[in-house]
Amino acid sequence: MKKITILAALIYFTSVSFAQQKDKDQKPVHDAKAKEILDKVSAKTKAYKTIKADFVINREDKKDVKKSNTQKGTIWIKGSKYKLDVLGTITYCDGKTRWAYIKESKEINITEPDKKTDNLVDPTKVFTIYEKGYKYKFMYEKFEDGLQLYEIDLYPETVEKIKVSRITLQIEKNENRLHCIKYVEKDGVTVTVKIAKFSPDAEISDAEVTFNKANFPGAEIIDMRD
Repeated sequence: MKKITILAALIYFTSVSFAQQKDKDQKPVHDAKAKEILDKVSAKTKAYKTIKADFVINREDKKDVKKSNTQKGTIWIKGSKYKLDVLGTITYCDGKTRWAYIKESKEINITEPDKKTDNLVDPTKVFTIYEKGYKYKFMYEKFEDGLQLYEIDLYPETVEKIKVSRITLQIEKNENRLHCIKYVEKDGVTVTVKIAKFSPDAEISDAEVTFNKANFPGAEIIDMRD
């Protein structure tokens, strides 16, 4: 279960409950230009009925090179439901219950999303993560991967008990679409999630994003709910 929790936190797909940190005028520190860009991305994304995205995750550990690796994955999102297939685990979530099927051990872990902290592992929240709990700053515009990109940094408004010290978003200027997310952790680990293929309003049936035990015959079910 630890693997999929870390993965989801690193991907998309992040936001945690923070107490607000204020400046000398007791006002949240936010960048107007960054907010304007992020608002456009959020509005455009919310208009999609479904999203399917293929992505590549690169984990770089400066302290232990052996732990560095690159993996591919796919996410399907429809409304509040999603299916995530990456790192040997297939995860389904309907907003109330999460099922994580671990291929290697053939077990299914069932958990309940925690409303106070689960934005950190909820892929459906990635496009609105800046709305609460973060300061954000427009860094610059650059050309990379054949795309004109905006780069925006997000910082948690409180740092206590938070593993991630900074999140960098790369946004396609012409499409108002998320291209890449980079998580910089306090322990020196950097995780970069780059979207390889983005398919808005893709044909996704309810069955594709709904857990069905029959699709995993012989799997051991471990109910971790209280």
